[in-house]
Amino acid sequence: MRSIHADLLAAQVDASREPHVAVIVHNDIGVVRRLDFAQLDATANANAKHDVALSSNGTLHRVRMSAGAVKYQRVTDPSAVGAFAAAWIDLATGMGSNVAAAAWGANVIVIYSDAGGANIRFRESTDSGATFSADAALFASAFAIADLAVAYTNTSGDLAVAWCTAGTANTYLNIRTAGVFAGILTWPHTAATLNGIALVRGLFWEIVLTGEETTTAKPTVWSLHYNPTTPAWSALWVQVQGEAGITAFGAPSLTFSDTWRVNYVEAQLFTGGATRTYRTWVHPLAGFDAGAYTWRTPVPTSYAGSNGLAHCHDGDLNQSWVYQSGVDLVQRASTAAVTLDVTAAVLSLEVDEEPRAMTGILELDNAGGAYAGPPAPLTLGARVSVAFGYDTASGLRTSPLPDMWVAGWEHRRSGGLSVLRVQLESAWDLLRRSTQRTALSHTADTYSTIIDRILARAGLDFAVTSGSTRLSTVTPAFAVDPATTGYQALLQAYAFLEDRARFVADATLENLTLSASQGTTYAYGLDHPLRALELRAVPAPVSEAHAFGAAAFGDDLDFTQLAQGIGEIVRQRDLTSATGAAADATAAAPRRSRQLDAGHGRLIAQPNVGLQLYDVVSFADTLISAATERRRATGIRWRYHNRRAIYQQEVRLGPR
Repeated sequence: MRSIHADLLAAQVDASREPHVAVIVHNDIGVVRRLDFAQLDATANANAKHDVALSSNGTLHRVRMSAGAVKYQRVTDPSAVGAFAAAWIDLATGMGSNVAAAAWGANVIVIYSDAGGANIRFRESTDSGATFSADAALFASAFAIADLAVAYTNTSGDLAVAWCTAGTANTYLNIRTAGVFAGILTWPHTAATLNGIALVRGLFWEIVLTGEETTTAKPTVWSLHYNPTTPAWSALWVQVQGEAGITAFGAPSLTFSDTWRVNYVEAQLFTGGATRTYRTWVHPLAGFDAGAYTWRTPVPTSYAGSNGLAHCHDGDLNQSWVYQSGVDLVQRASTAAVTLDVTAAVLSLEVDEEPRAMTGILELDNAGGAYAGPPAPLTLGARVSVAFGYDTASGLRTSPLPDMWVAGWEHRRSGGLSVLRVQLESAWDLLRRSTQRTALSHTADTYSTIIDRILARAGLDFAVTSGSTRLSTVTPAFAVDPATTGYQALLQAYAFLEDRARFVADATLENLTLSASQGTTYAYGLDHPLRALELRAVPAPVSEAHAFGAAAFGDDLDFTQLAQGIGEIVRQRDLTSATGAAADATAAAPRRSRQLDAGHGRLIAQPNVGLQLYDVVSFADTLISAATERRRATGIRWRYHNRRAIYQQEVRLGPR
């Protein structure tokens, strides 16, 4: 049960308390701010390497290469009319083809390769780009540079420079503290080729790389970091991968605003193939490179430039804008939360929570035309926060349900009424639409890790409140092909586990192991009377389960049901079960999980606003049983109708 305020707990058992629902719409994709980019400039320039940086005072810095010249544009007020008519000046001439820029506070640095391609030079500013130091050598690379990156770590000018080489496929990092570089560090990993690098200082020095994987030659986007405190490099994590000879990746760009965001270019090499910038991001509760395939499945954009879109946010997060820039385009989007509180207009709200689904219908009063359109951010895919509650002794208080999203809407006009009817969907539906662009294989990951990755690619998070031994110890051979949705993959994983899961706040799937001896979570009775009760006795769905492992066999049997000739048989093939005990556990898992599918009736009461799926509720009725009955909530229907004076909760019951 969700933790709720003591006044709310008291109000929900008081029939005289006024009900209250709260509904707020957010301009989010999943739980990440939707970046609605607006164009600021589209002046054409020759295609070449480029970068963009943002000062804390809002000054935008653009750099690009042009026939060996390092071109620089300083825009002090990007929102001003004609701001991008500002002249491009030459910071240096006779240089190579690579350039990168960074800013933090009033510091701005531009680094670039020289004509030979293996030496790095720079110019730096301490007044937000108004003036720069003279062109000077920074340090030499042992091999020809494929791409450059630079990032500050504070307003004092501490920074790091990173670069990758193509022929030797190495990544290098040099960190400057108090004006002194510590020395060139070489990563411990390997790749067939590297062609792109991006760098930002977050918790560590976070890096994105593009190139081709060793042995397979598959085009790949990787993440990794360097921890200067340990000091140590992280593992090299594959985040996006394509097929050799068919696609190529490059021009990565990394920034942090409300979460980690990555742009990169995908070029399709076959006839008729397109070149596009793709964007992806990380769930705000997840780490930047917490493992392979932990970024959301990338989304294509309409930008076709082969050097992609660099994007930036100022280092100390003073600005509420993310900028993205190509050689011929500048756009920006606000990172500020955009919300619409529709609580006052709610006519009715019905939400159905099921073990693997959650849907809702929201009706808004449109008598004054406020929801004609409807207004932003009430758009398809927008996140909707729904909360049920009461007017308590300390004011209006609510308890939020899991996040939902706008699946569709319709305007209805009848009998002089104008209503906007909004269909709501849940994170289960986000999983149903999450399909992979390439096949993914898990060969040494536990079920817990596999589930975490499935969710991450849909922009969702995973939390284990309690978990079975199999969840955290068994490492199955598990594959997800491009035709398999995240929802299907998740069900495949859970088919071998006794665990159950429910979505909670922040688009997070919470894993649970449910004990048949679990005590009461919430008691109905004199304090919280029932309006209606139906209690059924039905057999468990499965009475006999068998597992065929690797030279091992296991079973799990309900002898009471078998003696009565009821229930069904379930058989599974599971090569992770190498012993009889392991096979027994494999067999027991689905039988225990399927027990919860048995419908034991329902109860109807004034809403307990903290109730969650799989909570254990109890009630007493001597006409039904002399003992207190305990059942698990296997479904919850929430109903609020303002004009019909309905405020109730129907709880579908299953075995404990």
